[in-house]
Amino acid sequence: HDVEVGDVIQFPESPWNSTVLEVTGTNITLQHNQIPDTTFYTTVQTMFGPQQVPAQVHFNETDIILDSNHFLAGKTLTFEVEVVAIEKANTELVSIE
Repeated sequence: HDVEVGDVIQFPESPWNSTVLEVTGTNITLQHNQIPDTTFYTTVQTMFGPQQVPAQVHFNETDIILDSNHFLAGKTLTFEVEVVAIEKANTELVSIE
């Protein structure tokens, strides 16, 4: 495919597009048009084999951070619980053979 300076291109599997900044005989210089705090799915190797997991992307001028923690990681969770019954414990020992 022929590209020209100023063209905006989208790579497969990329969560953002890129702008062509320079074209020479052998190189094309791109600027990635990153979207701050983008969530996308990526494949990571787990003990169960390759898995698709969501990853939050954070970046600045020097770093790109892929955070694949669960979205509730680090949050305080509060649960509302209803006690339905309270029973006295059975004091007999039960043996399982």
